[in-house]
Amino acid sequence: MTNLQRLLLEGEYVGTYKYALLISIARWAVENPHWEEGRELDVAALAPHFLELYWPQAKPFAVADRVQEPGLPYGDWEDPELAGVLLQDRGQRQARQAPRILKEILRAYRECGGVLSKLDPGARIALERSVRKTIRDMPLWKLQTLRSSQKPAEVLYHPGRNGYHLRFAPGVAASFAHFAPLVEEIARSAWLRHVLRSNPGLLGAHARVESFLFPDARNGLRLLRAPLLEAQGDRCFYCDGSLRRSMAVDHFLPWARYRRDLGHNFVLAHQRCNSSKSDTLAGLPHLERWVERNQLHGEVLGSRFDDLRIPHDQRLVQRVATSLYELAEAEGADLWLGPGSMAVIQPEWRQILGAVG
Repeated sequence: MTNLQRLLLEGEYVGTYKYALLISIARWAVENPHWEEGRELDVAALAPHFLELYWPQAKPFAVADRVQEPGLPYGDWEDPELAGVLLQDRGQRQARQAPRILKEILRAYRECGGVLSKLDPGARIALERSVRKTIRDMPLWKLQTLRSSQKPAEVLYHPGRNGYHLRFAPGVAASFAHFAPLVEEIARSAWLRHVLRSNPGLLGAHARVESFLFPDARNGLRLLRAPLLEAQGDRCFYCDGSLRRSMAVDHFLPWARYRRDLGHNFVLAHQRCNSSKSDTLAGLPHLERWVERNQLHGEVLGSRFDDLRIPHDQRLVQRVATSLYELAEAEGADLWLGPGSMAVIQPEWRQILGAVG
């Protein structure tokens, strides 16, 4: 964290790619809790996260009651197709030229109506290849360059083969996993400030820009109710009460700890249970029920998620669960059992998830 703070304070940030890279590494680290020290990582593994971060930002920023400072329009691009798209790179402002990858994302956004899961699989693979190249060419080695030196500090990672690979410094991958929520909050805050400075025509739009750059996880979750009801029945996942009067789609692994919407992570719960659980990890009885549900209904749920164009990856979600409960055990954290009821995490979570100590 000391090294990360130094990079954020002493580094140069003309664009937002470095913030996206930090968040992508943090999310990847949570998904890979047992990454072998010294093993090289192909940045292709970071490309899906990078793409998901920029995807909602390819569309024009527009709110009906926005206030714009005279003479300083935001999104002042040379290309009329980019009208209203927020500037992300202050180094591009004078030439008013958009980064190539932003144009590619914008074209893909329009082709599939703005829904990433509806993008043709072949087109997504091609787009992620372009993103991989962008990561290599732009933020990967510049992230660790300080204003006081042109030589990368290499405090987080070292170069690997062919420029597309990196090796984390000792302990760094595990630290990214441990501090992922904090890293994401810090990087998102800096990203927001950068965009507001790069688009000075926006006045009083702080909250609107933030929700635009990083959309709320609750958007579009209603589609999940039907397949979850089929697998779960008309019962609250946590208290087993009837859902007829109150129904909420809940991230079983809290959104604050892992900010990706993957189908097998969702359950249906009473609004009261959902609000009470909040950002806390669920207790072991709930964890066991969640694992059993995914084992029994995971394949059918996956098929229904495909029909609804909802992203899912059952194995990945279970790896993330292992990562989060492992971190909770190291911290001696309390787990949520129900409204007003908590319990210290016990080592039995490993048997439930099939984790190796």
